[in-house]
Amino acid sequence: MFGNLPGNATGRITFAMDLRGPAMVIETMCSSGLVAVHQACKALAVGECDMALAGASLLMASPETLHYEAKWLTSARGRCYAFDPRADGYVRGEGAGMLLLKRFSEAVADGDRVLAVLRG
Repeated sequence: MFGNLPGNATGRITFAMDLRGPAMVIETMCSSGLVAVHQACKALAVGECDMALAGASLLMASPETLHYEAKWLTSARGRCYAFDPRADGYVRGEGAGMLLLKRFSEAVADGDRVLAVLRG
Protein backbone atom coordinates (compact mmCIF):
# COMPACT_ATOMS: atom_id res chain seq x y z
CA MET A 1 0.00 0.00 0.00
CA PHE A 2 2.66 2.55 0.96
CA GLY A 3 5.01 1.79 -1.93
CA ASN A 4 2.58 3.22 -4.47
CA LEU A 5 2.24 6.74 -3.10
CA PRO A 6 3.32 9.43 -5.62
CA GLY A 7 6.02 10.82 -3.32
CA ASN A 8 7.78 7.45 -3.11
CA ALA A 9 8.92 7.68 -6.72
CA THR A 10 11.24 10.55 -5.80
CA GLY A 11 13.18 8.46 -3.32
CA ARG A 12 13.32 5.48 -5.66
CA ILE A 13 14.57 7.54 -8.61
CA THR A 14 17.14 9.33 -6.43
CA PHE A 15 18.43 6.00 -5.12
CA ALA A 16 18.52 4.40 -8.58
CA MET A 17 20.52 7.33 -9.99
CA ASP A 18 22.88 7.30 -6.97
CA LEU A 19 22.14 10.96 -6.24
CA ARG A 20 22.85 12.63 -2.91
CA GLY A 21 20.97 15.26 -0.92
CA PRO A 22 17.33 15.98 -0.29
CA ALA A 23 14.70 14.74 -2.72
CA MET A 24 11.16 16.05 -2.57
CA VAL A 25 7.87 16.10 -4.39
CA ILE A 26 6.21 19.47 -4.89
CA GLU A 27 2.55 19.33 -5.86
CA THR A 28 1.16 22.76 -6.70
CA MET A 29 -0.90 21.83 -9.74
CA CYS A 30 0.24 23.86 -12.76
CA SER A 31 3.21 25.60 -11.12
CA SER A 32 5.07 22.56 -9.73
CA GLY A 33 7.98 22.90 -12.15
CA LEU A 34 8.36 26.61 -11.46
CA VAL A 35 8.25 26.04 -7.70
CA ALA A 36 10.80 23.23 -7.99
CA VAL A 37 13.19 25.54 -9.87
CA HIS A 38 12.60 28.26 -7.26
CA GLN A 39 13.41 25.86 -4.42
CA ALA A 40 16.54 24.63 -6.22
CA CYS A 41 17.75 28.20 -6.78
CA LYS A 42 17.22 28.99 -3.11
CA ALA A 43 19.22 25.91 -2.10
CA LEU A 44 22.05 26.96 -4.42
CA ALA A 45 21.98 30.56 -3.14
CA VAL A 46 22.37 29.60 0.52
CA GLY A 47 25.00 26.94 -0.18
CA GLU A 48 22.93 23.85 0.62
CA CYS A 49 24.21 22.27 -2.59
CA ASP A 50 26.56 22.89 -5.52
CA MET A 51 24.21 21.50 -8.17
CA ALA A 52 20.48 20.79 -8.18
CA LEU A 53 18.07 18.91 -10.41
CA ALA A 54 14.62 20.44 -10.77
CA GLY A 55 11.87 19.08 -12.95
CA ALA A 56 8.22 18.42 -13.49
CA SER A 57 6.11 15.78 -15.15
CA LEU A 58 2.52 14.92 -15.89
CA LEU A 59 1.32 11.39 -16.40
CA MET A 60 -2.33 10.68 -17.02
CA ALA A 61 -2.51 7.17 -15.62
CA SER A 62 -6.02 7.08 -14.17
CA PRO A 63 -8.90 6.68 -16.63
CA GLU A 64 -11.37 7.76 -13.94
CA THR A 65 -9.73 11.16 -13.59
CA LEU A 66 -9.72 11.64 -17.35
CA HIS A 67 -13.38 10.67 -17.57
CA TYR A 68 -14.47 13.30 -15.04
CA GLU A 69 -12.20 15.98 -16.45
CA ALA A 70 -13.43 15.30 -19.97
CA LYS A 71 -16.99 15.73 -18.78
CA TRP A 72 -16.50 18.97 -16.84
CA LEU A 73 -13.23 20.73 -17.63
CA THR A 74 -11.66 19.87 -20.96
CA SER A 75 -12.46 21.49 -24.27
CA ALA A 76 -15.37 19.89 -26.11
CA ARG A 77 -13.58 20.60 -29.40
CA GLY A 78 -10.30 19.07 -28.22
CA ARG A 79 -8.37 22.25 -29.02
CA CYS A 80 -6.75 24.80 -26.77
CA TYR A 81 -7.69 28.45 -27.37
CA ALA A 82 -5.66 30.16 -24.67
CA PHE A 83 -6.63 33.82 -24.13
CA ASP A 84 -9.21 33.59 -26.90
CA PRO A 85 -13.00 34.16 -26.70
CA ARG A 86 -13.50 30.69 -28.26
CA ALA A 87 -11.89 29.01 -25.23
CA ASP A 88 -14.20 26.37 -23.81
CA GLY A 89 -11.88 24.44 -21.48
CA TYR A 90 -8.36 23.10 -21.66
CA VAL A 91 -6.54 20.20 -23.29
CA ARG A 92 -4.38 17.79 -21.25
CA GLY A 93 -1.08 16.39 -22.37
CA GLU A 94 1.71 14.27 -20.90
CA GLY A 95 5.30 15.33 -20.61
CA ALA A 96 8.37 15.76 -18.44
CA GLY A 97 11.28 18.14 -18.16
CA MET A 98 14.39 18.36 -16.00
CA LEU A 99 16.98 21.08 -15.42
CA LEU A 100 20.45 20.82 -13.93
CA LEU A 101 21.07 24.05 -12.04
CA LYS A 102 24.44 25.36 -10.94
CA ARG A 103 25.81 28.72 -9.82
CA PHE A 104 26.83 30.71 -12.92
CA SER A 105 30.32 31.52 -11.65
CA GLU A 106 31.03 27.85 -10.96
CA ALA A 107 29.60 26.74 -14.30
CA VAL A 108 31.88 29.18 -16.15
CA ALA A 109 34.90 28.17 -14.02
CA ASP A 110 34.20 24.48 -14.73
CA GLY A 111 33.85 25.09 -18.47
CA ASP A 112 30.22 23.96 -18.55
CA ARG A 113 28.00 24.75 -21.52
CA VAL A 114 25.52 27.31 -20.17
CA LEU A 115 22.16 27.27 -21.97
CA ALA A 116 20.35 29.87 -19.85
CA VAL A 117 20.84 32.15 -16.87
CA LEU A 118 18.18 32.67 -14.19
CA ARG A 119 18.51 36.10 -12.62
CA GLY A 120 16.98 37.37 -9.41
